[in-house]
Amino acid sequence: MAKTAPDTVPAPRLGTLQRIIGVLIRPREVFRDVIEHPTYKSALFVLIGVNVFFTALVIPKFIEHMHWSVEYGPMALELSPAQIEAFYAMSPSVLASQPLITAVLGPLALFLLYTVLLRVFGNFAGSKVTMGTLFAVTVFGFVPHILGLTVDSLLRLTADIQQLQAATFSLARLFPDLGQGAQFLLLDRINPFTVWAILLTAYGGAQALKVSFRKTGVFLMGIWVVFTFMGAFTAMLPGK
Repeated sequence: MAKTAPDTVPAPRLGTLQRIIGVLIRPREVFRDVIEHPTYKSALFVLIGVNVFFTALVIPKFIEHMHWSVEYGPMALELSPAQIEAFYAMSPSVLASQPLITAVLGPLALFLLYTVLLRVFGNFAGSKVTMGTLFAVTVFGFVPHILGLTVDSLLRLTADIQQLQAATFSLARLFPDLGQGAQFLLLDRINPFTVWAILLTAYGGAQALKVSFRKTGVFLMGIWVVFTFMGAFTAMLPGK
């Protein structure tokens, strides 16, 4: 009787936390697993949950900062007495809702945006990959961005109320004497964690699309540079 060959046992899939942590130190292995098994729902829940949790820790300081801005900050000169009265009539839960909503929708918007950008790049490169796979790549690629948001929250926990908005891990922190001018606004939008996330997403996207990482990186970073300069320019425009 002929012997049958033993069944081939597939390599075990990485768990959610293994992927989230591993993408920071061994991205090639993690993205290979993500592309073969493009599941992302649990990771999406973990990443947004972490962002919401650390944002919630800062909410008391955020509300205190809003009150300071209305009484002594730039908003005090811009708001009418009726608007100030309406602000004080708002409940703390209403004030807290804005950063919490941003903590949920902000990452989702970024994930979707860069998924679409990868899909557009893939179409031009002649590579067809499902949106689900590219979204999974983007979710894990943007782990450093969520890490950066967590660092920002921790910085704000120890920051003065007056400096709460500027308490971020951006290049502007390296130049404290710039004031609030155009250079500060631009550097404040350049966060090393976000740059890391975009390059990591480009790396994973290049593997999924089977194209050059250099070309994917140049494409995504070029789009980010345009968005960064446009955002800084818009922030410098005087309010009506």
